[in-house]
Amino acid sequence: MTAADQARFGVFQRLWGIAVVAHIVGNWALQDIPSFSGSVNAVTGIAGLLLALQPSHRVFLLTCALGIVSVLAEMPITGNHWVVAGLVAAAALVTRAEPGPFFATARLILLVFYSFAAFAKLNDGFLDPTVSCGVHFVDQWLDGFGLGPLDRSGPLAQLAVWGPTVTELAVPVLLLSRPLRPLGVLVATFFHTS
Repeated sequence: MTAADQARFGVFQRLWGIAVVAHIVGNWALQDIPSFSGSVNAVTGIAGLLLALQPSHRVFLLTCALGIVSVLAEMPITGNHWVVAGLVAAAALVTRAEPGPFFATARLILLVFYSFAAFAKLNDGFLDPTVSCGVHFVDQWLDGFGLGPLDRSGPLAQLAVWGPTVTELAVPVLLLSRPLRPLGVLVATFFHTS
C-alpha cells in the first residue's frame, strides 16, 4: 500500500468511525440497552469511537462486522443510510479492506444507492407538495427552530420537493466525473448534514 493510499484510507476510517457513532447516537434510546439490538449498537458505537480516535485496519474490520450485525438487529426498522452502510461494511469484509478493491466496490454501492434514491423521487407522490414527504421533513426541520409549517401550495413547498430531487439526481453524475467528484462529495455532504 502506498503512502497516499494509507493516508486516504486513514481519513476514510476516521470518517467511517464518526459516521457509525453519529448513527448510534442519533438512533439511541435508553430503553434499548437490555435488548440485543441496543447491546449490539452500544458495542458498535464504542468500536466506531475507537476507530475515529485511532484508525487501524483491525478496528475498521471489527467496526464493519459489528455494523453488519447492527443492521440485521435493527431490521425491519432501519434507515436506508444504515442499510447502505451495512453493504459498504460487507464490501470491506469481502475485500479485506484492501484499498483498491474496497474503494471501487464502495463507490459502486454508493452510485447505485444514489441513483435509486433519485429515481424513487420521480413519482407523483413525492413531486406533489400537498402529500410529499419532502415537505414533511422540511416542516420537521423548521419546527426545530420554532417556525411554522410551509404553505403546501407555496413556492417554498415546491423547493422542498424539487431541491432534494435535483440534488439526488446531480450527485451520481458528479461522482462519475473525476474532475467533478470533489464537488459531488461536497454537495452530498451538505445535503445530508443540513
